[in-house]
Amino acid sequence: MAQESLLVLEAYWEDHPDLHSVPIYYTSSLARKCMAVYQTHIHAMDANIRSRFTKRDNPFVSRHVSSVPPQQGWMQSFAQGPPCVVLASPGFMDSGSSRELFELWAVDSRNRNGLIITGYSVEGTLAESILNEPDDVLTLKGERIPRKISIYSLSLSAHVDYSQNSEFIELIDAEHVLVHGEKTTMDRLRTAMEARYQERGVERRVSTPGNLETLDLQIRHTRIAEVIGRLANEVPREVDVLSGLFVVKECSYTLVDAQDLQECTRLVAPVMTQKQRLVVGVAWELVRWHLEGMFGSIQDVESAVNTIRVMGVVDVKHTGEQQVTLEWASSADNDMIADATMALLAGIDKSLASVKLTLHAHVHADTRVPWYEKMAWFLEAHFGPVEVHAEGRAGVDRAGRRGRGARVGGSGDLCG
Repeated sequence: MAQESLLVLEAYWEDHPDLHSVPIYYTSSLARKCMAVYQTHIHAMDANIRSRFTKRDNPFVSRHVSSVPPQQGWMQSFAQGPPCVVLASPGFMDSGSSRELFELWAVDSRNRNGLIITGYSVEGTLAESILNEPDDVLTLKGERIPRKISIYSLSLSAHVDYSQNSEFIELIDAEHVLVHGEKTTMDRLRTAMEARYQERGVERRVSTPGNLETLDLQIRHTRIAEVIGRLANEVPREVDVLSGLFVVKECSYTLVDAQDLQECTRLVAPVMTQKQRLVVGVAWELVRWHLEGMFGSIQDVESAVNTIRVMGVVDVKHTGEQQVTLEWASSADNDMIADATMALLAGIDKSLASVKLTLHAHVHADTRVPWYEKMAWFLEAHFGPVEVHAEGRAGVDRAGRRGRGARVGGSGDLCG
């Protein structure tokens, strides 16, 4: 609405040269940004504006309208300066530049200022209250100031009017109509609409709720869906439950199986494939044994690497030495199976079953070392240097038996 008002003022100023000395300003930063968009995208406007642009006449590049200067104190300078026109926002005048300008201009004793309220004013706002032309108004600081400014009202609202509302209601065949706005206007519109439908013998409920008033509506709406694809192969009974995808397009409803989605609706269901790499620390045969024990039979899959499929969902691939990669199509059910598989493989190298399966007899590397050498290593670790008797030298133990011996710490002998 701001741009339309600016265009109207620009055209009027252009036709009246005596007004060229009176500048027009607008304070809305949003209007300034929108104006830049309009100036750039002329090709998106109607034929009249495009034809003017071809004649080097861009209606959004104004000679008489500009944004307010950026310096501080411009409101005071406008209030004390020569005549001008200012389009200020917001329109309800509860705060912002429109409220501040009004408080400055309303007390002018010369009674030369005027205020034009355009559009709809909500009940309880300053814009709505000053339409009654009170003698004084309450400022934002809580002070009463006299009103010397003239008040005018001009309907330039962007809201729809009665004819547009009625046309829209007839198109959607509405059972309930809600009207919001100023009370007097609401009542006039409600009376006109009720009379219009009564003449046609059509019952329509028209409600005009006030601010903060609760309105209860009972809406009965039945949706009829068309079942297509493999779901329609058999006629369902009343107790049967159909499971599929509910497709909504332009108020039409279709129930279709997920596998028939692309063929029947030209929609594509995206599939997200997830991968997880794990270091298991065991051989591939042990991985296979654990998966069979947990999930039962598993399926071998032909691939460049050893691959087994768990429950027809998760592929476990042998991608490296003691390393596997899980791959599956993500869904609520598949993710649970993948989580269970990863939990099993994460602790497979610490499992007691793995230890038992991999247990086998083996020969130690030091089996040919004499027993007394082993004993010497043990004693040296606990008591320090150990002297082993030379080959052929005999020692005597307490029982009088002869054999090899070792001297511990230089003070005791151990014989065998």
